Amino acid sequence: MKNPLLKEIYRLSGVIIPLAATLLSVIILLSQLGNIEYLKYAISIAGAGVGALAVYLYAGIRSAFNAPKVYISYSFQDSKLVDLICSQLDRIQVEILLDKHELTVGDDINKKLNSLVEASDYIIYVNSHNSLDSDWAKKELRNALSLDKKILPVVLDDTPLPDEIKHLMYADFREDPSEGVKSLIKVFSNIKHNKPIKQD
Repeated sequence: MKNPLLKEIYRLSGVIIPLAATLLSVIILLSQLGNIEYLKYAISIAGAGVGALAVYLYAGIRSAFNAPKVYISYSFQDSKLVDLICSQLDRIQVEILLDKHELTVGDDINKKLNSLVEASDYIIYVNSHNSLDSDWAKKELRNALSLDKKILPVVLDDTPLPDEIKHLMYADFREDPSEGVKSLIKVFSNIKHNKPIKQD
């Protein structure tokens, strides 16, 4: 998954580069025409534009630093649908933590997964007949509950939710996965996630 900061920089570059090129072209054109009065105005406008751009950049980058971390707990057999969820959530300001992207050779799997759950602000728990048989998914859910994490259940089939989370509203992927994705995106579009930026 892309880092939210890199996603934001990439998104902003589509605005910054054309704007900077346009301002520079206007200044060069006016300086070649020799019109000092218009050149002064153009430089003033460029200065104001640079200031506005700096504020816009700061706001975008600060927002990326404050993106919520979302861990997805699932059974490997449900990977295809989890990939769909990831591809859609990757378009918004969230940092997705997924075991297959975070684990590397030599990692203590149990410790690493525990640390990912602990580092997350939200846990998407993908519920299916597969997760019912997955010791890892059960362990991650218990860990998330013990840490009092915000759990967002996703229902793939008619398997009942675990007792600990059956009272929670869930994203329903049974008939139309795109509607389920929309309900997850709505969660993150309704939050204001303001964590202080850590300074070294």
